[in-house]
Amino acid sequence: MGRIPEGVCINLLNKYEVERAEKLECKKELSAKLAASEANEKSVDDWLDMIQDYAQLEELDRASLVRLIQKIEIGEKYEVDGHIERDINMKG
Repeated sequence: MGRIPEGVCINLLNKYEVERAEKLECKKELSAKLAASEANEKSVDDWLDMIQDYAQLEELDRASLVRLIQKIEIGEKYEVDGHIERDINMKG
């Protein structure tokens, strides 16, 4: 007769909707990962461009330091073998 029983049709439609929702969620996750990857790639490219600018640097001036080092963290003083020390971290 070429007719699909209503129960089979409803079952197929439900499965289709579940699969469509899963695919949509997967698409969202992959799009977010792609955007993060592209942002990371741009960040790396920007960093490489900046480093190439300083590859032949002969004199370190204030402007160069400000561009290379955006933040300096200085830790608390502590004693090691009778010497006062502290941790210094630079972030660029």
